[in-house]
Amino acid sequence: MNLEVNLDRPDIDLQQLTEEPTHEKPAQPDRVKDRLSYKHLAYSTDLTRVDTKGLSPKYELELEVDANTLRHQKHLMQTGQENGYQAVVEGFMENLTLLMRQPKQ
Repeated sequence: MNLEVNLDRPDIDLQQLTEEPTHEKPAQPDRVKDRLSYKHLAYSTDLTRVDTKGLSPKYELELEVDANTLRHQKHLMQTGQENGYQAVVEGFMENLTLLMRQPKQ
């Protein structure tokens, strides 16, 4: 899931959205990210290595479907036109299933 928020608005005070570090809530350690991105058809995959000083590296895997493609196909479906909505959703789910598979031991 990708969540985007537009914070470039005059009615939002960005200072109120941040918290100063305290003894109970110390500042988060610096993280260094190394990202590899791949795009094919309506799908994109990001593999990110996250290094935090003093900790073992962690990996983040993101799978996204192109929102404009999905919206367009949904519009075609809703207006009774030939569309690829189901194929786009199924392709996303197939990619997700493939990425979630555990290797055989």
